[in-house]
Amino acid sequence: DIQNTNSITRNNKSYDYYVLDPKETMQFKITGPRLVTINNRLKVHKNDTTKKGYKLLVSLDGTEIGNFYYRYRESGKSQIKESSNYVPSMWDRNRIYVPPGTHFISIKSNQSQNDVLIRAFEYKPK
Repeated sequence: DIQNTNSITRNNKSYDYYVLDPKETMQFKITGPRLVTINNRLKVHKNDTTKKGYKLLVSLDGTEIGNFYYRYRESGKSQIKESSNYVPSMWDRNRIYVPPGTHFISIKSNQSQNDVLIRAFEYKPK
């Protein structure tokens, strides 16, 4: 049960993101067939000058399906509503096909200090 969220505002619209703690693995239970879209951003202190890239390790039922690398690109238009001392990166996206049946998607970050913000959507494939 994920309780920790941040809201990103852009053009007077608000989008809720789950906060992926650097020490934790986020897991979703999903019944396929489905197409899952994972949008993500890095949350960085505005005085942090390193602004390095980050990786997300994504697994389906314990089997790695991707170790995705994202370079940090600061978002010029988006802000984190609850955290004026932090800035979000631009968003990145991955799509994952989940076969028929009940499955678990796990997401883990390689970040040691910055939170990764995650939004996930599921669709029935056409």
